[in-house]
Amino acid sequence: MTFQAEPHSIVVNRDARRFVSENDFNIGEAIDARGPDGAPANLPCYLVGDHRFLKTSLPFRWYASYESQWVKKADTIAGLAAKLGLPAALEETIARWNGFCAKGRDEDFRRGENGWRTTRRTAPRTA
Repeated sequence: MTFQAEPHSIVVNRDARRFVSENDFNIGEAIDARGPDGAPANLPCYLVGDHRFLKTSLPFRWYASYESQWVKKADTIAGLAAKLGLPAALEETIARWNGFCAKGRDEDFRRGENGWRTTRRTAPRTA
């Protein structure tokens, strides 16, 4: 399933930063990237979506129905970062993504610009 590529969500690493286009055909390679010491560079990673994502992503809801602790919710981005053990940079990352959504262009990873990616560009707000 490719629920990470659905609207209203982004993928961030343990530093609360995006590291790949969520629509990238080879997203698994980016997730499993290794640093010079051989340790994972982007793990753990998290799919962060807003209330619209939770309502509309049927595959995600199906997976989540089997593991109730899999989904963490919070009223604010800072609250979500705290629950996930992520740095406050999550707020900056989401603000940056929302800015790209307003412009209609992902300036970091070009999400939605080629045939392997869809053109859905919608902003996550809070979880």
